[in-house]
Amino acid sequence: MKLPLKPSWVRLAAAGAIGIAVWALRVAVVGDLGTGIPYWDQWDREGLVVYEPWLRGHLTWHAIFEPHLDHRIVWTHLWNLGLLTLCGQWDPMVQMVAQALFPALVAAGCVWGLLEFRSDGLWRTVDPSRWRGAGGWEWHGVSRI
Repeated sequence: MKLPLKPSWVRLAAAGAIGIAVWALRVAVVGDLGTGIPYWDQWDREGLVVYEPWLRGHLTWHAIFEPHLDHRIVWTHLWNLGLLTLCGQWDPMVQMVAQALFPALVAAGCVWGLLEFRSDGLWRTVDPSRWRGAGGWEWHGVSRI
């Protein structure tokens, strides 16, 4: 049985409300527990390797792509450089509040995606007995039940 979809503004409002709620909760946690002092390896990695050369006009792509403890955090460097340029100063609190947008967008996207499915479409993705593929259920000798 297919249920009618709710109007698109309802889906958008629900996704937006969840996204704003997740962002507000994360900002509340940052406000209670965050600190404006750079944490641990932010001093040497962000401060000395990325921000100082950026402010002096000598930043190279090598510094942005250079691995840090076996991780290449290119997008984080670019995001934080954008925040540094936008704010005019290095502020870890601004970084934490801005980075709270990502989980909020993921939550809003999940709500939107779940509300986009009709009930029949949702069960087709969840219930393997209703999957329709190129081979059907003739997979490893198992026939459709």
